[in-house]
Amino acid sequence: MKLLAIALNTFREAVRNKVFYTLLFFAVIFAGFSVAFSTMVLGYYTRMIIDMGLANIEIFGALIAIFVGVSLVYKELERRTIYTIIARPLPRWQFILGKYLGLLLVVAVEILFMSAVLFLIIALFGEANRIPALAVAIWLIAMKLALITAVAVFFSSISTPILSGMFTLAFYLIGNTSGYLEKLVAWDSAPWVGTSIRVLNFILPDFRFLDVKGLVVYEKTLEAAQIVGASMYALMYLAIVISLAVLIFDRKDMK
Repeated sequence: MKLLAIALNTFREAVRNKVFYTLLFFAVIFAGFSVAFSTMVLGYYTRMIIDMGLANIEIFGALIAIFVGVSLVYKELERRTIYTIIARPLPRWQFILGKYLGLLLVVAVEILFMSAVLFLIIALFGEANRIPALAVAIWLIAMKLALITAVAVFFSSISTPILSGMFTLAFYLIGNTSGYLEKLVAWDSAPWVGTSIRVLNFILPDFRFLDVKGLVVYEKTLEAAQIVGASMYALMYLAIVISLAVLIFDRKDMK
């Protein structure tokens, strides 16, 4: 299957990228640092390990998606290998979707590896009973990273790596802080400003739905409806981004 071939080739190419191993190395270093630091906080070491461990999975996963993903499509255009690929013939939507799935597999490797390290550390500290809740939090982090990966591929198909990286990073930062946009409405009395902010708040992602780290750290109850709703929110947004990437790339002039 052509789609699977593109995904696997993208995965192999990304894994050979030195950036991937560098970020993975620093992720492990930060995991060790988290354990060392948490032991100095009497009575709260488990909370610190979980909090910093989940944060490491998310941050380094996002960095891998951004730094590896923003050049995926652009490199094919720059090397002109895209002409050989789409001349086979290959529908352009399969090319974009294959690139996305390949990069998503790379991010999944990071998530699984870092999760295994975190689970092992938690088990060694005698808190294995907290692993199921951790798994739920990691699932929602994976949903967030899947969306970031889609955005990286989207910008890679329409812009240069530098601009794609800046746009994707901005998307990630806005998604984590979009809740503050609501407060800006009350600070400005100009109607057009308030309307503009409300529109932006509606269009831009709100990652608060996917963030349950605080609930897991403090052992709060996780509602099934909340988990399902957050997952559906991420999948819907992801589908829109990938559809836009396919639509734009399908109309792109390859000459």
